[in-house]
Amino acid sequence: METDLVYIDSSIFIEKNFFFAGTSLGALAKWAKSKKIQIILTDITINEARSNIKKNVEKAVQSIRKFRNQAMILRNLKQDSITSIFSDLDNQGYEKEINSQFDDFISECLVEIISINEVDIDNIFNLYFDKKPPFGSGKKRNEFPDAFIMAGLNDWAEQEGKPIYIVSKDKDMEEGVSSFKHLHYVDSLESYLDIVALHYEVLGPLSTRLLKENINKIKELIEERFSYFGFYLEDQDGDVLDVEVIDVEDPEEYLISVESGYAKFELTTEVHYEAEIEYDDLETATYDSEDKVLIPWRKIEKTVNHSEIIQADIQFSFSESEPHDFDVSDLQIRIPTDVGVKSEENGWPYK
Repeated sequence: METDLVYIDSSIFIEKNFFFAGTSLGALAKWAKSKKIQIILTDITINEARSNIKKNVEKAVQSIRKFRNQAMILRNLKQDSITSIFSDLDNQGYEKEINSQFDDFISECLVEIISINEVDIDNIFNLYFDKKPPFGSGKKRNEFPDAFIMAGLNDWAEQEGKPIYIVSKDKDMEEGVSSFKHLHYVDSLESYLDIVALHYEVLGPLSTRLLKENINKIKELIEERFSYFGFYLEDQDGDVLDVEVIDVEDPEEYLISVESGYAKFELTTEVHYEAEIEYDDLETATYDSEDKVLIPWRKIEKTVNHSEIIQADIQFSFSESEPHDFDVSDLQIRIPTDVGVKSEENGWPYK
């Protein structure tokens, strides 16, 4: 199976928050540096990525400024962790630093950058007028950049005599590869890394089997870690009093890397839980005209059922011979903030 040429779409960098030291992008970089794979980018892709870095930095700075306005009381505190929140913001500096990290990734991973200047424009417009993928009846603006990118990649793959994997979250690209015979679509970076690891690593099949054999132990750890998170009531003025995990579904697993004695996987699963909540009953509230506030006279206590789709990074050690001595050395759930709980159930999917 050919796995040595891969195009990483800008949607993947956005999904990974441009965190080049993260588990998935870090594993991709490892394979590229070892020359087991060749990463391909286009000039359009790089421009799209830089545009999104600028946009996301501006959005982040706006969020910080909004928080500052709501947290002015904290300016009275002297702790370094608080005063740093109110330090000067440097949009251009932040953008420059993240772009520099992007440049380092491109350089260190020996990324091949191809231009779309020589793409056959007539072929692109034939696809457009025939409404063939990636073009459809919607005629969205972003279909043209996708078409030029895929055409350029297809031409380059034909010259190299090898297919290219297109790793993207873009549905237009998923449909568009059908118009280009040298391109193969993969819907996530984790899925592609799984393909590479199983192809190149002798220990890949063994580590995958051991993970599946110990899946109940892993689900128990996910349940335990999930219970450690904070929970807040996001649509009412109240509190989450207690949370009990009802079930953890069997996760989808993606092999990120495996070395002698250790394996890393990314897991995606859905956690179903029951939450006891308490909040003000505004239907019993009266209006205080002097203070201009509503005063509720009782609280509502109820139990709601919800679920949360989560991703987790797991690392475990094992022996290559029997008994394999499976042992989880690290498991981290990717929930950047506390979990928001709604007071009403929007369809309880667990049965």
